[in-house]
Formats: sequence, C-alpha cells, structure tokens
Amino acid sequence: MKKTKKRMDAKEIINIILIIILLICFVIIGKINYPKDENNKVIEPVVISILPEENVFIKSSANEVYKQMLSGDALIFFGLSNSKNSDYYAKAVDEVARDNGISEIMYYDVTIDRKNSNGTYGLIIEYLMDYLYKDDAGNTILHTPSFLIIKNGDIIYFDSLERLKANISEEDFWNDTNYNLKKAYIEAGINNYLSEPEELPNKS
Repeated sequence: MKKTKKRMDAKEIINIILIIILLICFVIIGKINYPKDENNKVIEPVVISILPEENVFIKSSANEVYKQMLSGDALIFFGLSNSKNSDYYAKAVDEVARDNGISEIMYYDVTIDRKNSNGTYGLIIEYLMDYLYKDDAGNTILHTPSFLIIKNGDIIYFDSLERLKANISEEDFWNDTNYNLKKAYIEAGINNYLSEPEELPNKS
C-alpha cells in the first residue's frame, strides 16, 4: 500500500514562519555595532518616542550614576518608564544640551531600583538628601523626572518635577509656555556648567 505524505496544517506552517522570523531578528540584532566606551562597555542609547533616534542620553545603571556623581562632574537625568512627564522633560533637556554642544547625558530609569530598594539607589538618595522632599510617612522621595548637574564636586543644578495635580493632564501641563519656561531653566543650569570659572585678580 502506498503511504501518503502527511500535510502540514495551518498552525504548523505559522509556527515555522514565526521561528524563521525570530532567527532573522536575532541575526540582525547580533550585527548591530553599538558604540563602546573606554572600558569596552556597550553604550546603550535611550529610545523615547518623542525624541530623535540620535539623542544625548545614555542608559545608565545606579552604580554608574553614583560613581559619576562621586567623580565631581555629572549630568544625570532621572526618568521613569512609561511616563509622559519624563518624556517631555527629557525632550527639553535633549534640545538644550544639543544646542549647547553637549553630546552625552546619563539617563537613569529609577523604576526597578526604586521598587526593589536597590542599595546604590539608596546611596543616591542620601547624596541628594538636602534637595529631596519627604512624604507624610517621613520617607525621602526622589521625584521623577529630575535633572542633576554637578560641577567641581558641587551640585549647581537640581530640578525635580513633582506629581501633577489630578485636575490637569500631562499634555495640558506641557503646553508651549511651560515647555519653553522649563527649557530656559535647564539652559541656565547648563550654561553655568559650561562657563569657565572666574579668575581672581592678581595681587600687586
């Protein structure tokens, strides 16, 4: 008796197609050459829908952020996943930074570390203690988004956008007036960071 070949059903065909697509994706991702820093660590860009693909932000961990803070010079943006407030504020920082020739700003998404009470996140909170608020229970809160600038070991700029009131949406808050005011405030901080220290007059 002649054997008949078993025909693949639609489900099996779809599974094979999905496997092929996944394999192609892995090959493409594996060929992406992300830039690396001096320690051969991949510099991972930050992807935010309202920002250009090439923006100034570099995804950074709590350890990297805290180490940079201790170095005495730092530009750090504290953001939150799935937050339009963070996205709008980041856009303002990105525009001002690029206009002033700054190409790299650390981007620290605090979402997971805040939830898990990461130890280094706690050290960051301690470092910023004088600039943070406490809630009704006495807990120190790092509101997001926040932007920090440290120069020569001193905090010269720290701005934090607190939670918006319930009667205003994020889109309404970030109107042209508020957006441009925020940009002006950020620019003042960045200009201070970029300015040369005043030389003391020579004693004669």
